[in-house]
Amino acid sequence: MLIPRQAYAEVGGLDEGHFMYAEDVELCYVMQQRGWQVWYHPGAKVIHLGGGSSRRQQPQREANLYRGRVQFFRRHYGAGQANLLKMLIYAFTLLKIVIHSVLRAVSFGRWGRTVVGLRLLHGVLSKV
Repeated sequence: MLIPRQAYAEVGGLDEGHFMYAEDVELCYVMQQRGWQVWYHPGAKVIHLGGGSSRRQQPQREANLYRGRVQFFRRHYGAGQANLLKMLIYAFTLLKIVIHSVLRAVSFGRWGRTVVGLRLLHGVLSKV
């Protein structure tokens, strides 16, 4: 991200209330609300040697991603929208669990991936 220093200072920088996975969205949203332009350049190339913070925590990483999204919705769209998003996340997670379980079973483990479990997901989302 390239951000003018004045814009960053005006909006208060990255919100430390987000653990991970939503602070950039929050920053862009707040900047746009304050009248700054936010651009996306689809031709930009970035090499991300990623996953260093959460590489070995796939289910927890997925739960944290959803937590950030719900937290963002709660702040900017209200509790009703955040709760609706939670319901959608639970429904799609259940669907992903079923699909990936079937894929692993029919491919003898070659396809499909580990999906965040509903217990872990509920534990994370119940705090938002």
